[in-house]
Amino acid sequence: MGFWLGISLCHWRFRRSYIAQGYSLDDLPYVASFFPFGPVYACTLLVIIIIGQGYGTIWPKFDAVSFVSTYLAIPLFLVFWLTWKLTKRTKWIKLMDIDLTSGTLLEMEQNGDIEVFAQEEGGWRKYTKWFHRKSD
Repeated sequence: MGFWLGISLCHWRFRRSYIAQGYSLDDLPYVASFFPFGPVYACTLLVIIIIGQGYGTIWPKFDAVSFVSTYLAIPLFLVFWLTWKLTKRTKWIKLMDIDLTSGTLLEMEQNGDIEVFAQEEGGWRKYTKWFHRKSD
């Protein structure tokens, strides 16, 4: 569940950064229909599910062992994440400072690292990613 929570947060932040930096959503090959409500709804639902997954450990009788085994991953993740943030002194990147161009398929095409084939229907370009990379 935590992975889906992270994906929803990343999608929300990516779209905010993309728009803040002046890019057009028309340039994206896929645009999620329910943005911004989709990621917000997903995050809310996932938090409810994560909290609710241990309901049986609390009600009708509290079971400490089951409670700890159900929720142990949450504080462990936070400890590891905070330790990383503090030891490496990483900062939260501002929306305007997020790099949205390095490592993109368009950049790889311009560098000649991959071949891109035009898709006949709809005029969208179909990127074939890694399996059509030019060999060195």
